[in-house]
Order: sequence, then C-alpha cells, then structure tokens
Amino acid sequence: MTAKIDIINKINGMFPPEKACDFDNVGVLAGDVDGPVSKVMLTLDVTTPVINECIEKGCNLLISHHPVIFGGIKNVNCDNATGSRIWKLASAGITCMAAHTNLDVTSECSNALLAYKLGCEKDAWMAPEGTEYGVAFKIEPVTLSEFSGRTLEALGGTGVIYYADPSKTCSKIFAQGGSFDEDCIPVIRKLGIDTVVSGEIKHHIMYELAEYGIAGVIAGHRETERIFMPYLASLLKKSFPDVEFLVSL
Repeated sequence: MTAKIDIINKINGMFPPEKACDFDNVGVLAGDVDGPVSKVMLTLDVTTPVINECIEKGCNLLISHHPVIFGGIKNVNCDNATGSRIWKLASAGITCMAAHTNLDVTSECSNALLAYKLGCEKDAWMAPEGTEYGVAFKIEPVTLSEFSGRTLEALGGTGVIYYADPSKTCSKIFAQGGSFDEDCIPVIRKLGIDTVVSGEIKHHIMYELAEYGIAGVIAGHRETERIFMPYLASLLKKSFPDVEFLVSL
C-alpha cells in the first residue's frame, strides 16, 4: 500500500525544494510523513472549506500550491486564521505539503498549461532564459479586446483588466501565472513580446509595459494557477494507481 512519504518523495523529486525562491516555504508544513494513504486532496489554497472537504472525504494528505504557512507565525491557536487552519489539520490527522515556486519553475507543469489555455499549440512554447518562470508563445494575431475575451472564457474568471488600446494586435504572448515578475521585462522586450498575461500586475508596471508597447492583461491569481493542480493529480495517479487523487478548486 502507498505511504504518505512515497507521494511526498515523488513530489520533491518532481519539484526539488531547493529550486524554490528564497522567500518561499515549501515541503511538508504540517503533520507527519508516516502511515499509509488511500485518498489525497490537491488544492491551490489551504482554506477551511478545503480542510473540511478533506475530512468529509477521508483524505489524510493535502497537497497545495500556496503554502499554508507563508511568513513567520508566533503561535498555533484558533485566534488567527493561519493558526486555526493548522490546528484543524493537526486535529484531523491531515498532513499538508506545498509545492509552490519550485513547481512554478517547472514550466511543463505550470505556465505551459496556462499557455495551452490561451491558444498555444502543443509544445510550441519556450521558457525564456533570464526569467525565473513564465513561457513565451505565438498565436494567430487578434485584437486585444478579442484576446482578453478569450482569456476570460478559457480561464473561467469573473473579469480581466487591461490598459491598452482594445484594437491593439496580440500575437506574441508571455504567460506567467500568479504574480508578474517585473524583473523579466528586459527579457520579454528583447523577445518582441506584445502581450503579457498574468494573475496580478502592479498598477505602475501596467503603465511601464504600455510605454514599451506591451499590453498587460490581468486575469486573476487564482484563475491563472488553479489549472496546475488537476494536471499534477493526473501525473501522480500514473505513479500511484492504488491512490485516489481528488482536486478542490
């Protein structure tokens, strides 16, 4: 029977913790690594409803993208949101681990999936050297207005934001799920990127991109990253066919 540590080791092998950014917090963040597992939950964020779903469905291993502990905490009690979630996990015997920026830098399991959603042909993307994560790809030229509409429909969000002429042509795209890293602007300018899609782009960075003739499309942090977890579940299922992998979006 599959043990929790088997799945934990598999994830750490796929996404080595040492590849995570310095500010990040990945790996096993709550619970123990001992004992068998038959049901695993994957999620973008560790929320109270997700933990309740784990309890209801009998999952004793929870794999998240965003860490349940992000930044220092001084106690674990029910007087604050993070402490309350950790207490609930521990009380239910649920082990919780995160694969965050160490997953983000593995493009085929993260931003390539976003690119496919946005119209990229299979394997027709590249991870530009000089960027920590994100992929570049081409699409048939469309207006920014049309591209934004397609993005909204493809990701199932509630809206998108862009600061540019709606008639501007989009054909060379840089997709970066989650938050846009402005340090990569020199690289994408050299590549001739005309449109950046990300979950979050700072207000002043949107205008900086516009100065360079690049349209910024803000599509939502959750919307640009939640597609990662079903794909990860499918990969894990191939390695552990005796385990049921569930996804909470």
